[in-house]
Amino acid sequence: MGRRWRWVVQPYLAFSGAEVVAGNPNLSTNFSPGVLICPSDPTAATNYDSTSYGYTASCYFSDASINAMTLSSLYQSNPLPCVSRKGPDARFPAQKGMAAEWLSAHAKVQVGWWDWRGERLYMLVDGHVSNLTAARIRPAVDAFPDINLTVDGLSGRDVE
Repeated sequence: MGRRWRWVVQPYLAFSGAEVVAGNPNLSTNFSPGVLICPSDPTAATNYDSTSYGYTASCYFSDASINAMTLSSLYQSNPLPCVSRKGPDARFPAQKGMAAEWLSAHAKVQVGWWDWRGERLYMLVDGHVSNLTAARIRPAVDAFPDINLTVDGLSGRDVE
């Protein structure tokens, strides 16, 4: 979860030699970020293991599991099973975020996903990308503009 999705796509992005740091799957050595870091992101290289983007947990947990999760479920031991999800599982593909910037690096105020200020680039399930203010994102299960915990998971909507 979190930034760990990058390990799955790494072979397709033409960088090699990266290894997970023992005991911390969110950190790596010899990682060449390539397209995974936004040139406008001032902190990703030092704070987010050279990854500017997060991938929604709604794409690898069932809708019922997402509705039962808390924010800490995303980063601590989570007993809920991961499941394969596919694009057609999204009921509102033009309104469900699939990936987004961690930080609102393109706005005057630089905040993360769990803040109602700022804005960030979102890639939606239908493939289009849009710069959206946090105020345009519907409150998630955790009451934040958080595409990880969208109410009803992949069947739900993030954007009004």
